[in-house]
Amino acid sequence: TEWNWPDREALEIFKFNSKYYIAASGTAGWRDSRTWFRRASTLEGLSSATDEEVVMHPANNKQIKSMGTQFRFFMKVGQGKWLFAGSRHPDEDPLNFDSKYGRNVMAPVNFKAGVPHVYWKYQFNWQTYDYSSNDFDAHYHGGNGHAGTCSSYHCTLCYDLNTCRDAGCNWKQNLCSSSPTKQPTISP
Repeated sequence: TEWNWPDREALEIFKFNSKYYIAASGTAGWRDSRTWFRRASTLEGLSSATDEEVVMHPANNKQIKSMGTQFRFFMKVGQGKWLFAGSRHPDEDPLNFDSKYGRNVMAPVNFKAGVPHVYWKYQFNWQTYDYSSNDFDAHYHGGNGHAGTCSSYHCTLCYDLNTCRDAGCNWKQNLCSSSPTKQPTISP
């Protein structure tokens, strides 16, 4: 089957409880984006199914979407055990991703009435975690895809100072002694 699904990327098809699902990331350049899905009784039915948003815990907000990632896939790892996988891009977009939080996220998933709910955990054991517990951790690290916020950080950039200034940050110029092409960074 074939159809148009505008503004979506990283498509994945999987089956859960006799329904077919297609999940995808929204398009947002290198930034974090909301995760969407459709479900139907047949593969062909996915073309006309309703778009629904994957539910994140804590909830998506202006600063953090899909746990600060772009969706990559859902994976069944055992009976009633599913994981969400998302990617971050600190090398490609250091203003929106702090490398100290890593490039990849895996988080537990619980399907409620067929809707995937993803639970942020800084650490968890995928084998022993209670996937029906609804237990999740708060985001303690600011926003902008797990980088600093403009109100508490200043941008130290080697180039493109307007990007930071336009975002409302206080900024200062870094002389970048090592290389004129050094990537921008967020610093406390």
